[in-house]
Amino acid sequence: MSATKSKMGRALVVLALSTPLWLFTQAQAQTIQAKDGRFEAQVSADQMSRITILSDKIVSVRTINDPAVPQMLIEAEESTGDVYVAFDGDPEGRTYTAFLVTATGRTVQATLHAASVDGQTLKVSLPEASMGPAGSLAQRSDRRSGYTETVAALIRLMFNSQGADGVERTQSAQPPTRVGPYELAVVETYQVAGLKGQVLSIKNASDQSVPVLAESFLIAGVWAVASDRDELMPGASGRVFLVEEGR
Repeated sequence: MSATKSKMGRALVVLALSTPLWLFTQAQAQTIQAKDGRFEAQVSADQMSRITILSDKIVSVRTINDPAVPQMLIEAEESTGDVYVAFDGDPEGRTYTAFLVTATGRTVQATLHAASVDGQTLKVSLPEASMGPAGSLAQRSDRRSGYTETVAALIRLMFNSQGADGVERTQSAQPPTRVGPYELAVVETYQVAGLKGQVLSIKNASDQSVPVLAESFLIAGVWAVASDRDELMPGASGRVFLVEEGR
């Protein structure tokens, strides 16, 4: 892990030195409004891009890279709270996902499309009640106080495969079930504060690339859904995170 991070850091430094400062200022900056804890944007395929969250700081980044494609090099700068994005090959036309964790405890899902554009600064504006990494959110009109914060915290635990005081966490070894092009299996279950969280392993069992539509899991009784992939190559796997009312 340290060797990979060192290599990533060197690559980002090289790109930073070769990227004109004007690419991060004035006309090259754009403001994006995050919705339901996520946003989409284009980033440069061959120059460095910067992501900054307005009125907050990014303190850590989580990504899952496919080793068969060009890697996204992404790091948070501790002193400024910004994130810098670059690639170690030609990623043009590909889509990458990153989860950005802020100093105030919010998690934002960034869907980044590598394109033939100049490097730029992406200014992300978060609503006051940002949900975290949920790809979709079903809100109940009678939800209790603290619901939003509890759901966001539970999704963060599931995404990071972590436990916490007061959280009952159970691992499962269920065999996968074939559903269309996917193989699905529950791999972890969480119980806390009247909520039940489930981590699903999702594998593309077909011979074509398929999208991961988190919204399709948003059935009756499910309050929030998130995924760590937007698309799966043949044979590739990802995770889907469900939060529902505990029984």
